[in-house]
Amino acid sequence: MDALSDVLDSLKLKGVVYQKIRFTAPWGVCIAQDQYSQFWRLLKGRCYVSIPGEEMIKMNEGDFVLVPNGAAHRILGHPKNASVPAARYVSALQQSFRE
Repeated sequence: MDALSDVLDSLKLKGVVYQKIRFTAPWGVCIAQDQYSQFWRLLKGRCYVSIPGEEMIKMNEGDFVLVPNGAAHRILGHPKNASVPAARYVSALQQSFRE
């Protein structure tokens, strides 16, 4: 195990792992508030994380961000991009797999 895995294992966290997501510019996804903290890891490129009332975070390749307490947030390709609700994005993605 790597160091991060050891830390997360010691915290006894439970959760869901989502698959890699690839976006094409311009893009933005809005994550609604819920009861789950979210982790984001950027594998390639750069993006921005926006949490209401907080300073926007620029992510570069390899960066890791924790959005605690189920806070609503947006993940954007550029700070000025519009965003669509994550549920709408997932629905469109599922539809494209069926076609």
